[in-house]
Amino acid sequence: MAQRKRVSMLLVSLLLVISMLAACSGNSATPPAPEPAPAPAPAPAPAPAPAPEPPPQPEPEVTELLVFSNLADGIFDSQYIQPAQTKFPDFDIMHFSSAIRNIQGIIEYKDPLPDIMHNISISDVKMAMRYDLHTDLTDVINAAGYHLNQFSPGDIQSIKNITGGLAGLPQNSNPIVLFYNKDVFDAFNVEYPKNGMTWDEIYELAQKVTGEADGVKYRGFGSFYSFLFGNNEFSLPIVDAESGNVVVNNDAWKRVVNNLLRFYQIPGNLEGYVAGGGNDDLVQFYTQKNVAMLVSLLSSYNRDGFQDVNWDMVSAPVHPDLNGVGFQSLPTFTLINDKSENKEAAFQAVAYWLSPEFQIAEAKAGKVPPINNAVVRNSFGEDVERLKGKNTSAVFHNQIAPVPAQNLDVTVDLNGPFALEFAKLVTGEHADVDAMLQAAETAINTALGR
Repeated sequence: MAQRKRVSMLLVSLLLVISMLAACSGNSATPPAPEPAPAPAPAPAPAPAPAPEPPPQPEPEVTELLVFSNLADGIFDSQYIQPAQTKFPDFDIMHFSSAIRNIQGIIEYKDPLPDIMHNISISDVKMAMRYDLHTDLTDVINAAGYHLNQFSPGDIQSIKNITGGLAGLPQNSNPIVLFYNKDVFDAFNVEYPKNGMTWDEIYELAQKVTGEADGVKYRGFGSFYSFLFGNNEFSLPIVDAESGNVVVNNDAWKRVVNNLLRFYQIPGNLEGYVAGGGNDDLVQFYTQKNVAMLVSLLSSYNRDGFQDVNWDMVSAPVHPDLNGVGFQSLPTFTLINDKSENKEAAFQAVAYWLSPEFQIAEAKAGKVPPINNAVVRNSFGEDVERLKGKNTSAVFHNQIAPVPAQNLDVTVDLNGPFALEFAKLVTGEHADVDAMLQAAETAINTALGR
């Protein structure tokens, strides 16, 4: 029994040990999972290969253009070269003024020939033609898709008549207008003239403002008649382009002279008249202020003393049978030299100077734009003090008469001799218009050395 008791005690002890071991194991039959091993760091990406150096680019080719004009170098540089080189940075534009060399001097002194002859007069165009410094631009214009319908048909026809082709483009002009003194009209209590009046209407108006008012004697009409004849509405030449003969003694010229003569025959309209070379009426208009109306070049308003007149302007009177065509406009043109190696680039510069974006600034400064663009034309004279408040629409009201074909051998002024003979007609030194035209023919031949 004692032995059975010992066995029982051993069993109890064994159970106690097993219980203690189970408690030490945290009552978990599953051992804890081992912590995961850290992942290996990714291998660095290979560095990209350096980009190859771009091949050196050639410098843009510079196009040199030489320009001849009647402007001073500094003025041309600021007004034309700098804007053009901003537009065309690859152009290198140089200029020399006619004050240094005229076109004949360029040839005689063997100066570099200009690529562009800018804003030159008809006499310079004729000189350029005599030395073959002109080229027909038709192909260049067509290749550029340039539209000529932006110009007055009269201006385009002028360059065709002068050069026998399209050797240039219009640049500026100096149209003829009718100035009037408001104070004279007010003194006679007569309405002011207006755009679009005919010669007959102006003739009737001139009679109403000729005479004495408030103790002052007034002349109703005057004109800068040397330019009225030379820039006549019928495009009549003084010398025939082909034969070189003087062609003023005919019925067409007789009509022109008679139309103007009747104004000077209005009773009282010669009061204080001074016979001269044709500009005496202009001088009286702004000095004595006794001329009611004056037909003259637009540029007349720039004369010192003109600003002291209470003036305005309307379009020059027209002949009804000419359907709105007025005087020739004393135009200037831009030509490209036939010997230029850069005709296309030269045309790009010329086209830019004639573009609306460029012409707006020209018009604001008082230069009459050659293009029929409403925005440009409406800008005319905005920056010119003397034109503020004036009827600037008068400048564009009439169509432009074309300049007739020219005889290249004529290099002297022929308007002067014709005007002097008209002055003699006005004062009675010539018996009639026939005698005056015969005398003018003789005087012009003498001026031509014949």
